[in-house]
Order: sequence, then structure tokens, then C-alpha cells
Amino acid sequence: MKTNRRKIYLLLFCIAAGLCCIYVILVSVFGAATTGIIPNPVTIPYHLGKNFRMTTAGTIDSATYNRVEKFKAFLDSLKSTDSARYRNIVNTRPHLQDSINAFEKIYLNQLNK
Repeated sequence: MKTNRRKIYLLLFCIAAGLCCIYVILVSVFGAATTGIIPNPVTIPYHLGKNFRMTTAGTIDSATYNRVEKFKAFLDSLKSTDSARYRNIVNTRPHLQDSINAFEKIYLNQLNK
């Protein structure tokens, strides 16, 4: 008697699973296109492809230096106001602070010459 009951449960399970599969197939073929996942469009970061303008012989002009100083101030304010975003930037670009410091040293050495 247990084997007959198990066979009935197995048969009911197979019928239920088969109906679910048929439902999924019918919805995917004949269903509306807006019921699925709609991907967001890919946006290109604004800084991509933009480089610092360098004048002759690799010197750094004051406008570029001021841009870097403004960005450094932005990072400093971000560190205290939105630490999660700051950590995300620092983790994505691990040597950013080192590059800013090297940039400042190059500019200051350029002014001393």
C-alpha cells in the first residue's frame, strides 16, 4: 500500500511540475515583453577619454593644477560626508592619492625652477 501511495505522489508531482513548465514556456512565448527584466542603458563616465592638457615640454599649467586641487578638496570633503562613496572611489582607484601628491610635487618643483 505504501508503494501505491508513493507512485500516486510521484505522478501528482510530475503533473504539477509539467504544468509549471508548460506555463513558463507559454508565458515566455506569448506573454507581454514588458513583464521581463528591463536592462538599464549603459552610461559612459564623463571623464573617459578626457586627459589633462599638457603644455610644451611636459609642464603643468595653473588651470590644470587648480582642477586637481579642487578634486583633492572634493575627496577630502567626501571622506567626512559620504565615507561609503569615498571608500568606493579609493578602492576602485587605489593609487589616486599617490598620483595627486606626485602631481603636486611636480607642479611645485616646476614653479621653483
